[in-house]
Amino acid sequence: MNSRQLARARSRGYSVLGSFFAQGPTPHLMSLLQRAEVDDGACEEFDPDAAAAAHYQVLGREVFAAQSVFLSVSGRRGGDEVARVLATYARCGFTPPPMLESDDLACQLAALAHLCAAEAESWEDNLAAIANSSCALQAQLLDDHLLRWLPALSEALQRQPFPLYARSAALLLGVVDDHVDHLGATMPAPTPLIAIHTPDPRAADTRLREIADWLLAPVCAGFLLTHGELQAIAAGAVLPHGFVDRHTMLMDMLRAAGAADALPALLTALEARATQATTAYARMAEEWVALKPWVAPWITRVARTTEMLAAMRITSS
Repeated sequence: MNSRQLARARSRGYSVLGSFFAQGPTPHLMSLLQRAEVDDGACEEFDPDAAAAAHYQVLGREVFAAQSVFLSVSGRRGGDEVARVLATYARCGFTPPPMLESDDLACQLAALAHLCAAEAESWEDNLAAIANSSCALQAQLLDDHLLRWLPALSEALQRQPFPLYARSAALLLGVVDDHVDHLGATMPAPTPLIAIHTPDPRAADTRLREIADWLLAPVCAGFLLTHGELQAIAAGAVLPHGFVDRHTMLMDMLRAAGAADALPALLTALEARATQATTAYARMAEEWVALKPWVAPWITRVARTTEMLAAMRITSS
C-alpha cells in the first residue's frame, strides 16, 4: 500500500472499532470483525438481545472506557482529563459527536479516524506538508491521550467473561501498535503518568480511605478493580458486600476484614490481582513492541501497589 491507502485503511479501522465500543455488536460490525478473525465465526449466530446485554455488562457496569476514569486520581469521570482531551480535539479540528462523551474510547478512536482520513485526502491532493501535519497531530493524540491509558483499559477488558471484548481489545492494541511503528520518529517521548504519593500503611496518619482511594484509581493502583472483581474478592475472603458502589464496597471490606481477622485473606486476593496485571502487561509489551514505552509505567504503578499491600501485611501482623 502507498501512504494514501495506508491512511485510508487506518481511518476505516479506527472507525469500525470506535463504532463497536460505542454501540456494541451489530450484524454489520460483527461481519467486519469476523474478517479480522475477532468473533470466531459467530456472526451467523448473532443474538442482538444477548449482544446488547453483554455490551451493557462490560462497558456500562464493569469497565468504563473513559480517559478520566483511568488517568484521574479520583478514578471517576470528568475533571481535568476531559478538558485536556477537548483542547487536543480543538487543535485537531475535530468536533466530538453529540452522542459520545469526549474522553470515551469511542470518541478518541473517532478523532483518530478523522485525522487519518484528513491525511489520506492530503496525499490524494499531493499536499505532503499537510499530510505530515496530520501525522503529527495523530502522534500527539496518541501520546497525550489514548496511549497513556490504553494498556490499563485493555488489561481490564481482557479479564471480562465475554471473549469478544478481549479479542477486540487485542485487535485495537495491534492497530495502535502498527500505527505507532508507522509514525516512527514523529512520535514524541511518552508522556509520563501523573506523579502521585503512595499511601504508607505504616504511617500513623494514613487513613483507610486513602488506601481505598489508591486501590480504586487505575492510575494509582496500576489496574482497574471492577465491581464484579470486588464482589468475587469479598466472597473469597468471606466478607460482607452489598449492592453498593465500588468505593463503599471496598471501604466496608477493609473495615470488616480488620474486625474479623480476615485482612490476610483480603490482601492475598489483592496481591493476586496485582500479579495478574503485571503478567498481562509483560505479555502486552512483548507482543506489541512499539507500545512497550507506554506499558512500562503501568508495570511500575502495580509494583508500588504490591509494596503498599506488603506493608499492610507487615503492619497488621
